[in-house]
Amino acid sequence: MSPPNPHPSFKNPTIAEALCELHFELPEGKPWDASWHGALFKNAGDDYPKQEPNEIVEVGVGIGPDGFVQGLRRTGLRTIYPHKDRKQLFQLSETTFTVNELPPYPTWAVFVQDIRRGWELLAKTIGPSGLGRIGLRYINRIPRADIASPLSVWIAENEYVPRKMLESRERFFSRTQLPLADDLRLVVTLADLEEENGGRSIQLDIDAIVVKKIGPSWQAIEPHVEGLHEAVYRVFESCMTASLRSHLEGQHAAHR
Repeated sequence: MSPPNPHPSFKNPTIAEALCELHFELPEGKPWDASWHGALFKNAGDDYPKQEPNEIVEVGVGIGPDGFVQGLRRTGLRTIYPHKDRKQLFQLSETTFTVNELPPYPTWAVFVQDIRRGWELLAKTIGPSGLGRIGLRYINRIPRADIASPLSVWIAENEYVPRKMLESRERFFSRTQLPLADDLRLVVTLADLEEENGGRSIQLDIDAIVVKKIGPSWQAIEPHVEGLHEAVYRVFESCMTASLRSHLEGQHAAHR
């Protein structure tokens, strides 16, 4: 296996969550079996000592008269398997296996091995015939010290962000979906968020998605996961201003 592509690690990262969604397919004539939730728990071993049932809630985002708003829609059930030591977890529903990384982000080298371990665990448990879709999503929260400054202080002009957005100071929201290839698309969301402590931050949400039939071996899956990571990083790098880079490198604080 080739090593993950190198990218810089920052002293003060903005990643609030990173997740990989593996949309698996079952062999023809093999229906979903709810007992797989428990079987996966048994196969996960001592590193994942708990299983927690949880509702699937889809979050819709938009802009209202009072700023950025979220709408929730319950769509089913899943089981969560948290790691015993790390801020990392697996999730299993009838169609999707998800690998989540919470702060502190452990580097891509660790994340990609968590994805591999998760897929091999799923393959052992249910024997999927392959994948129909993979999504790799990075949710960044960029704290803002001064909301009087426009968004352009933190986000550089690029092809993923409407130019007019860069003049915004608060209550902004944009969602851009772009095709990168016939089977690859990119969704970039920018929003002004109010934090619980009353401060404000910028949410930069980058989601790269490949939709195609992919075989069940890790050797078939890995190149697509690596390609999605490259796509996400290119977007993040193109958004980076001098102020954002300084914050990432810990050269000055950007307090909420």
